[in-house]
Amino acid sequence: MIDPKMLLEFLLRRGSEEKARLFAYTIAPAVVLSVAAPGIWGGTFVLDVAPSLSVSELKTVMLEGGKLIQKSGLVIIVEPSASEYRIPLVTHSQQIWSSLDDGATRANHDRISLDAAGVYGKPPFLGVNVPVTLVVEGLPGKEIQIPGGTAKFDDLVLQSKRPIALVSGVLLACMFAFGMSSVTALPLVKGNKRRAG
Repeated sequence: MIDPKMLLEFLLRRGSEEKARLFAYTIAPAVVLSVAAPGIWGGTFVLDVAPSLSVSELKTVMLEGGKLIQKSGLVIIVEPSASEYRIPLVTHSQQIWSSLDDGATRANHDRISLDAAGVYGKPPFLGVNVPVTLVVEGLPGKEIQIPGGTAKFDDLVLQSKRPIALVSGVLLACMFAFGMSSVTALPLVKGNKRRAG
C-alpha cells in the first residue's frame, strides 16, 4: 500500500519540470482512467448522472387526422441494474405494454406486475441484459417507492444526456491540454532563464 506521507515527500523533492511531467504523464491519465474505467467494464460513467430507472409522463394521444385527446399514461425505462420499485397510480390501469417478448414476459411474470396500488418491478429481469420499456395507461403519483424510502417522480423524469456528454468531453480535453502544455512550456521557461543569466 502507498503511504500518502511518503508520496507527498517524494513530490515535494521534485523540481517544477519533473512535477509537470509527472502530472502530465501519470496523474492526469490516472484520473481520466479512473473516471472512464467504470464505463468500460460495464458500470456507469462517473460523469453520467442519469438514474437506472427513468420515467416520462404521457399526456396526449394524437389520432389520425390530427385530432387530440387528453389521456394520462406513463413510460418506464428500466436499466438492467435498476433497483426494485413501485409506482403508485392515481387512476387504475388494466394493462402494461412492454418491450419484452413472450418468453421473457413469462419468465418475469413475478418481477413485473400491475395491481390496484400501481406498477411493481424487481429488476434485473431474468434473461434480459438490455433496458426494458414499459407503457402504462393511468396518472402516476408524485412519488416512487424504492427500497429504504421514496423518490420523487420528477427526479426520475428522463433527461437528455447530450449536455453532460458535451461537458465531460470538453473537461477531459482541457485536462490533457493543461498537462501537455505544462510539460512543453516549462522547459522553454527554464532554458530562457539560463540564456538570460
